[in-house]
Amino acid sequence: MKKVFFFLLLLGALCATEAQAQDANAKPVKVKFGKTVLHINPDAKIFMTLEERPVEIEQMALDQIDQAWILAAEALKPADAQEEFGDKATYGIVLLTIDKKYEADALKIIQDVKRRKM
Repeated sequence: MKKVFFFLLLLGALCATEAQAQDANAKPVKVKFGKTVLHINPDAKIFMTLEERPVEIEQMALDQIDQAWILAAEALKPADAQEEFGDKATYGIVLLTIDKKYEADALKIIQDVKRRKM
């Protein structure tokens, strides 16, 4: 039930922001990651810390990852994230920390989604 609610929440956020132009000053949207609620730019990139390094995660993969696996979520403003993430931080970064025992499962999901897109 939680997965369905989270999916609907993200779907609503995506639909509401789809018509907006990509603008660094776009109105923030409220999104829940695990137990954390963040207000982020709709165009912010999402990264997950896996094996001690940040890995970019696509929305399709995030939808498949169990929210209980997420231990923490942090929103980095563009100015704070620019040094580490470069141009990908134009609209900010969301950095998710996942429980170590689920890292392999999450990595497999991310890789499967990337393979399907190729």
